Amino acid sequence: MKTIKCYAIDDDADFLEIIKSHVSKTPRLEWVGSATDPVKGLRKLLDNKEGIQLAFLDVQMEPLSGLELMQQLPKAIKVVLCTSYRDFACDAFELRAIDYLLKPVSFTRFLGSVAEVEAALHYEPTILSYTQDYHFFFVRGHRSRWIMVRFDRIVYIKADGEVSHFHFSDGSTLAVSRRLGIVYKRLPKKPFARIHRSHIINRDFLVEIRNGKVHLQLPSGGMVELDIGGKKYAEILYQWMDEHNFD
Repeated sequence: MKTIKCYAIDDDADFLEIIKSHVSKTPRLEWVGSATDPVKGLRKLLDNKEGIQLAFLDVQMEPLSGLELMQQLPKAIKVVLCTSYRDFACDAFELRAIDYLLKPVSFTRFLGSVAEVEAALHYEPTILSYTQDYHFFFVRGHRSRWIMVRFDRIVYIKADGEVSHFHFSDGSTLAVSRRLGIVYKRLPKKPFARIHRSHIINRDFLVEIRNGKVHLQLPSGGMVELDIGGKKYAEILYQWMDEHNFD
């Protein structure tokens, strides 16, 4: 099983122990080490003999801030910034930080951040599988709000550029700022299927496939019709049908 190797730089040794503890309780994370001296930590990350993929960086440090450190790191190392202040959030995301954690960092909030890192690294969606049943994930809302999305409520997901629109069984929708391909990697392959470059369906709501289209039954009684797009997606869908053919 592949692991994400983690390193942390913070001038607060107590906070480093918190991050180390969170890492130790999280599947597929491996603690490589930490530094309270940002210059020493930067050398470690640039040398990177251990193959570090994720760095937790404190924003306010001397003589190098987390923002200054981040600009010197290779793109292969994903960064989560940590601070006690909200003021740096805009700068953090302009520099393409994966996430911005406000101290103190709860384990639940930490897991949400690592899930973002896994998606960015194109890993399989196992960060939340510590629950054993893996029937949900969290998506980021406005500000520091996190929304639980239960898989059994998703009827289909439709792409609109860089945004994926979730359509739920109660008729509600949710726009998530993630490409459809990344979303698909985070979903269990049962019961979800990508039938089009712009569509993912929950096969539990499928009632009919006809004339190159799938028909999904809504609990309200309505029907959703979506195109099957391209040979690649059609072959996967029809292979699944053959495996479940009554004839």
